[in-house]
Amino acid sequence: MREEFKSIAEWILKRALELGADEAEVSLTVSTSRLVKSEGVYPKALSRASSDVWIRVAKGKRVAITTASTLERDALASTVEKAVQLARVSEEDPHWNGLPDPEKPAHSWVGFDEGIVSLEAGWLLDQVRSLISEVPKRYRDVKVTASGGTLAYGYSYVANTRGLSAEQRGTYMSMSLST
Repeated sequence: MREEFKSIAEWILKRALELGADEAEVSLTVSTSRLVKSEGVYPKALSRASSDVWIRVAKGKRVAITTASTLERDALASTVEKAVQLARVSEEDPHWNGLPDPEKPAHSWVGFDEGIVSLEAGWLLDQVRSLISEVPKRYRDVKVTASGGTLAYGYSYVANTRGLSAEQRGTYMSMSLST
């Protein structure tokens, strides 16, 4: 995935400069989520996958950001063209000093857990059901109004025309219960 994202990012940055941007930056993210949600005591399992692309361009002190929810080249070409067009007509930002330069990471922490990636939606559903079933055992007069759980993982890559190139993988897990 890293090489694919790097290739897409390089193409977007090159295209932005060709269209007249002075600077450009692109952020690409893909994520997958397994969710369990309920209203009351009846949970249902859901799954979601998403792609997000943010393109920021500057023309002098004029800055614009456009987004896409696909990695398809035609859509990205249109998105970068719109960003450059918007930057040309946007109001100048007197505080704009340019895109960030590359620098070393502030920490070496990696927030990625293979265990979360490997968990199935059925396991999450069982956990939420277990959470719901504990309420009447402990509190007879309390009713569950909503509950949920999420398992998610993703990958992000950001690059700009000043040489910044950074990537990150991450995982997320949560459980909730409202009474």
